Amino acid sequence: MRARYCAGPFLDTAAPVVDAESRGGCSYVDVTAEQASARSTFETYDEAARAAGVTVIPAARFYGGGRSKPVACVRHSTTRCSRRT
Repeated sequence: MRARYCAGPFLDTAAPVVDAESRGGCSYVDVTAEQASARSTFETYDEAARAAGVTVIPAARFYGGGRSKPVACVRHSTTRCSRRT
């Protein structure tokens, strides 16, 4: 299943979406440019996402992350990627 989510402000909307996707076993990637939102998402969901085996990547595209290995892992199945980047 693929989900597309592009509604900001991410500081207000990211948390409910990350919660729902994590419960459903889905990874989360957003394109926020809001530093407070990105920091909050990492701080709040890192441990839970690792435990659930999902990937949470805020600010993936805005800061040039579209070509990065973490984004490629989500795009092409996280099971084929190591935890090292």
